[in-house]
Amino acid sequence: MNNIRVISMLSFFKTRKDLPLIEASNEKIRSIYKKYQWQVFLGLVLGYAMFYVVRMALGVVKSRC
Repeated sequence: MNNIRVISMLSFFKTRKDLPLIEASNEKIRSIYKKYQWQVFLGLVLGYAMFYVVRMALGVVKSRC
């Protein structure tokens, strides 16, 4: 019974089947790549900014205690 619960929790991490390869021109592939490149860059910048803001706020709270 407990083993089934563990297996069902681990099934969350299963990957899906591979998607088919993109049958498109080089320009289409390049535009998709650029879009994802910007998404990753902005995600990293915004993630670091959130980390920095939270870190600074926790420092203020910690110093008052």
